[in-house]
Amino acid sequence: MSQEIKDSSYSSTQSVHYFIWPLSQSPLPHEMNTSFGPRIDADRWDFHDGIDLPAAVGTPVYAMADGVVHRAGPADKTAPGQGFGSTHILLKVVDPGDGKDDLFLVYLHLDSIAEGIIEGAHVNQGDVIGAVGQEDATYPHLHFEFRKGGAQEERSVHPLNYLT
Repeated sequence: MSQEIKDSSYSSTQSVHYFIWPLSQSPLPHEMNTSFGPRIDADRWDFHDGIDLPAAVGTPVYAMADGVVHRAGPADKTAPGQGFGSTHILLKVVDPGDGKDDLFLVYLHLDSIAEGIIEGAHVNQGDVIGAVGQEDATYPHLHFEFRKGGAQEERSVHPLNYLT
């Protein structure tokens, strides 16, 4: 993962209420368990690319902004390092800071994906897009990420640069 991308900072008052939190439909934070950055996982250091929000299996997951479904589907473990280890959704949205259509919102560990959430579908902020699960996780939660400039994992940026 490129440290240069990880450390890129974004600050814009335009984003203050542009995004909602994916479990509360609110501009205010939800309970957070694991944040973005270095952490010890299974007795080794790794880098956590997003934020984990604990919730019961089946809790509705909402679109954080208007966008287009870039990818949605089950775990893809056929190509290690290239797929997702759990049911997932990627939304492509406009970055409120620069107006570019190159920001990806990643939702992982889903129990299910809502009907109609397929590649190319348009979603509105607040639409139910799925439900919290526990697939490929040690406890039920939603993991979400922001990726700037592409859908690749190395494009992850700190979600709190965009959320209040």
